[in-house]
Amino acid sequence: MPADIERLQPGLYLLRWYGEVTFEQIANSQRIGLQYVAQDQVKNYILVADISAATKVPNDLRRYQSLFREDQTQYIHIVGANRAMAFAANTIRRFTGRLNHMRFYQTLDEALDEARQLLQIESPSSP
Repeated sequence: MPADIERLQPGLYLLRWYGEVTFEQIANSQRIGLQYVAQDQVKNYILVADISAATKVPNDLRRYQSLFREDQTQYIHIVGANRAMAFAANTIRRFTGRLNHMRFYQTLDEALDEARQLLQIESPSSP
């Protein structure tokens, strides 16, 4: 599947894109991810998006606006974005007014390490 998502732990989800990705595949993985968020009962979550293996993504940026919910804060860590994809992600951020917590990483390990650190800060353990 060119776009899939998995739950790594409550509040941390990994999205991977492979080859040519359609908007419908992106929207489907978003629906699955939001089901994970609802099951985990978390308000703040982190999505690590590994797009390093994507060769083509939809270029109708306005369609992406429908993918973001207003009631949840999400951090998005993007791995492997080339210049065009980084430009598109920043454009989507401007269109949607969301994604203020978007960061770019060279490696998946780097993005996941940062995400796990943020989750510890956002949800400190009870003494």
